[in-house]
Amino acid sequence: MMGPQHALTGAVAWSVLITIHPPTVPVLVAGYAVTAGAALWPDVDHPSATVTRSLGPLTWILCRVVTAVSGGHRRGTHSLLGCATLGILTAAAVQARPAIWASVVLWFMLAVMLAALAHVVPLRSFKKGWVDEFLAALAAAGIAFWPGLDLEALAPAVLIGTLTHALGDAITRQGIPFFWPLSKESFRIAWLKAGGPTERYLIRWAAVLAIPAIPLWEPVRLALGH
Repeated sequence: MMGPQHALTGAVAWSVLITIHPPTVPVLVAGYAVTAGAALWPDVDHPSATVTRSLGPLTWILCRVVTAVSGGHRRGTHSLLGCATLGILTAAAVQARPAIWASVVLWFMLAVMLAALAHVVPLRSFKKGWVDEFLAALAAAGIAFWPGLDLEALAPAVLIGTLTHALGDAITRQGIPFFWPLSKESFRIAWLKAGGPTERYLIRWAAVLAIPAIPLWEPVRLALGH
């Protein structure tokens, strides 16, 4: 699955979560951005991925490190272990605040996610230069370093976003090694062509409609327990 669809399906997953556990308005809005951005994170194991290009040399170096550890593209970062590791790291950093290392870790993770998200938005405010990336890093700093800010929803948002990415790639022909490193066998739910018309038209527009429909449509709210 390609970047825009990953981000959109991550936002759909957040719509489901807020229907089950309604948050405050600031958390609701920030959660959409974080979950959509986290849904791009697992592709940091690919040198040409949007998330790898999001912060220039910083994310390029991150890509080299992650690729060496995870075994290459669609390996460790696309597994249940990889998604859980990122979620646990986020939760640990949230719990350790206001320790400076924890805030720096959160800032870097959020900056990568938000900058990557800026790269997949069709109508970017600035096509050239580093303005969007700077604004993403600034927003990430505001979240990570703001004293007393409640970030309990951050780890679930990151975990859900990365899992959504993995499951999104599981519907493609290549599949993913979901149970890596216990098994390197590809796990598939369907056999769609990555970037094909089904993904670009059906999945993309279904996600666009589902993002507002899930929390607002009463039959869905009732089915999810409200």
